[in-house]
Amino acid sequence: MSGNQTGATGTDYRRPGWLVWSFVFISLLTFAHWAIYNTGRLERGDSLLVADGVKYFVFLPSVLMHGDLDFADEIEEVSTKAARREERGKGPLTKTAVTGLVSNAFPIGAPVLWSPFYVVAHILIRGEGVEPGYQLAVLFSSLCYGLAALWLMIRILRSFFSPALSLFSALLVWAGSFGYFYAVYRGDMSHAPSVFLVALVLWLWLRFYERFTWGRAVVFGVAAGLMILTRPQNALMLLVPAAHSAWNLVADRGWRDYQEWLRLAGRWGLAALFVFIIFLPQLLVWNAIFGAPQPPMASNFYHFDYPYMVELLFSRNGIISFTPLLGLALIGMFLAVTTEKRFLAPCLGVLLLYIVLYSVSGDWWCGDTTFGIRRFANVMPLLAVGMAAFLQRITELFRSRPAVATGIITAPLLLWNFLSMQTVSEHKGTRDYLSLIGVAETNYRKVWDLAGWPPSMPGSIPYALANSVPPSSYDAVTGKPIDSNVGNLLLIPELLVEGWELFEATENQWIISDSRARILFSINRPHRLEGEIVCILRLTPPKDKYVLTADLNARNCGSVALSAGRSTCVFRYSADVLRVGINELSFRIFREEAEGKRVPAGRVENVRFRHVIFPQVQNRE
Repeated sequence: MSGNQTGATGTDYRRPGWLVWSFVFISLLTFAHWAIYNTGRLERGDSLLVADGVKYFVFLPSVLMHGDLDFADEIEEVSTKAARREERGKGPLTKTAVTGLVSNAFPIGAPVLWSPFYVVAHILIRGEGVEPGYQLAVLFSSLCYGLAALWLMIRILRSFFSPALSLFSALLVWAGSFGYFYAVYRGDMSHAPSVFLVALVLWLWLRFYERFTWGRAVVFGVAAGLMILTRPQNALMLLVPAAHSAWNLVADRGWRDYQEWLRLAGRWGLAALFVFIIFLPQLLVWNAIFGAPQPPMASNFYHFDYPYMVELLFSRNGIISFTPLLGLALIGMFLAVTTEKRFLAPCLGVLLLYIVLYSVSGDWWCGDTTFGIRRFANVMPLLAVGMAAFLQRITELFRSRPAVATGIITAPLLLWNFLSMQTVSEHKGTRDYLSLIGVAETNYRKVWDLAGWPPSMPGSIPYALANSVPPSSYDAVTGKPIDSNVGNLLLIPELLVEGWELFEATENQWIISDSRARILFSINRPHRLEGEIVCILRLTPPKDKYVLTADLNARNCGSVALSAGRSTCVFRYSADVLRVGINELSFRIFREEAEGKRVPAGRVENVRFRHVIFPQVQNRE
């Protein structure tokens, strides 16, 4: 293996060191925004953790704070309110028949890695161990391990590729797959610590293999033990360094150098001993919970008679169909073997072995709330090698413009992944969430909502900046100006730029989902007449009394008290308020006794302008 290769063409990238620091900054900023937003929305007693994250987290308060493995109270306190209601509907928490403890088969490796951050949080908070501050510490620790994994992946790739190509490939695999999602949005899962430890083990091996001393064997064994402690299936990853060491010995010394074989076996035996020592606490925990040093597993969890190979690669959650950048990395793994066999051939073999293993598991799709086939997070360092090999081949094919070719191929797929992360994190309904076509449609709408129609950007961008609205509303607002001499229905979905939502049952009504609403519309000729704004809405019987106010171009047009049932609210505006071009109409609804954010249940049926002096316009209603 030669370090820092630039490929057969000699093509090298510039050294964009700023790129990794920009990515780190964006990751930290995204996590901070997510944490502040979700923590601010928490109701008393609610949680930032969901699903499997609860079972991982409860090891920390149970062991460190209470000194036991009885998770009943911690699970009740840490689960979200929705999860607690669901659990209560099913009955009491599942307890093992042997010990009577709450069943928790999740590995303890991730909590072990989280524990330093958890301890620091306890020193600062001095709470009971389950408050949101402790949860944020755990989530932040996963982000740190994820970024550390990214750095290690770059270092691994630099053993085979140029520094810049290594950096760019690692960033693509991390940001273009589930790595970024489970480090920033779902840090309560074990995937970020897992990929960090896998990358650490491979990086250590590349540093140690030429002189695999007894001391290095101990360090390697500790790291490998933590890797398996985090996710036991990571044990297969040890086949890479094992096969690499055997291949090197055969190639350099032959089969008959028995003394060297014994020396290598001794060092591997010492490493295996420390792997067992590190993994021993997991066996003790399982024995304490289940009465046996392994958790019970359903007899039909693995179905070797029918591997879901095609579905694993190409279904809604498929590693290629849902995260297409990883498809390029898979292709690249076969290309990588042609340039370096001793290390990369075992990497390809282990990657294929994981594909087979995950295809025969009982829940190969990783559940309905997953982002992609997240189990493949542990092979991300291998996929990064494949991505680098693929991009190196692209630079060889497009020697004159390698950066342009790379951008054309990877940029749309990277954008797809980020939009999919946003879609999945928001849970935009069952169809959009579970259907690949629904995700694609939602992603397309996100781009449209953000940018609008591209040829309109010279007009839409200044419009968006001036009115603090998305550029996508520009065409609807300006494309059909309202004739100021006649009454016009304003209840058009595209004209509502903020606040209320469209009522799904009909396109001509809005749901009162917010205390405020903004409507933008365009006037095509001078208007110097007094007029009225008529807003018809219907409320379900509210407990409180509410008032609706209207402002036209920042001029107050009055307020109307609302009553249960159908209300017709009329607001008067003076002759100098409306103007040629874009105008803004805003509504605000609040409680009569005191303003607040509470919004009554109801919907808006009609919003219309009418001119006071034109009776024929009034007759149109």
